[in-house]
Amino acid sequence: IYFTTYDGGSTAATTCKGRVFELDPEDGSLFQIGSRFPISPDTQRIPYALAWHMGRLWVAAHIGGGGGTSTSKTYFIRPGIDSDWTLDNTSAGTTNVHEMMSFQGQLYQAHSTGSGGGAIVRVRSTLAAYSTSVTAALNEGGSVPVMANFGAGNHFGAMAVFQSNLYVAYFNRSTTNVLYGRVYKYTGSAWSVVYFPAADAAGSKPYHGALAHNGILYMWSSPVDGASGAADINQIISTSDGTTWTTHDASILNNFSASSFGVIVT
Repeated sequence: IYFTTYDGGSTAATTCKGRVFELDPEDGSLFQIGSRFPISPDTQRIPYALAWHMGRLWVAAHIGGGGGTSTSKTYFIRPGIDSDWTLDNTSAGTTNVHEMMSFQGQLYQAHSTGSGGGAIVRVRSTLAAYSTSVTAALNEGGSVPVMANFGAGNHFGAMAVFQSNLYVAYFNRSTTNVLYGRVYKYTGSAWSVVYFPAADAAGSKPYHGALAHNGILYMWSSPVDGASGAADINQIISTSDGTTWTTHDASILNNFSASSFGVIVT
């Protein structure tokens, strides 16, 4: 089991730091993987998204704080073989990686963005080339609600491979505080939007976790910071076919404003 830690520090003082650990569930042993972040020449950087891909552990590390829109760096390591992390890529512009997923032999990254444009999903090819796989559009056509504009911090979030397809959640809070939520599906050749509640609906939230179990894909949310009403209530959605989605919030106490779901273990 691999996990990251945030070891403290301040964005303003450029002292943010963190580490990656390996936990052996059989004997409870715990080992630090590679150096603590930041790695020179950085002065502040925390490890965030993790993924196992091509026999390597990958981490997207970015500067803590600042609204989550700072440049991200992607590193990899072979635990037990390499002594330290290898820098593989630095993202362009003001963008961070929220999640990573190995899919059909390539590494996909769900990004956030600052403002003025839609967030992207980037892909690392088998030839180590990074490119944009999809960019969120205000108008995705069909019955998908058209977004008024892109707010700062709009982002792709939770990722999961389900029934041989890649699913990625998306959230946008417009400049006029209108909330939009979507789930994108990628077959390996084409992207489409398969979950799209109405603007400001209860389902229009940032989904930050995803899990496929017993033939069902689950995603769970965070409440929207500073919002009220339906927007500050956590939610779980699920699908068994990738098209029809069910909401699971009837048994959830709708009173944990500003809280969020943690890890789901099955």
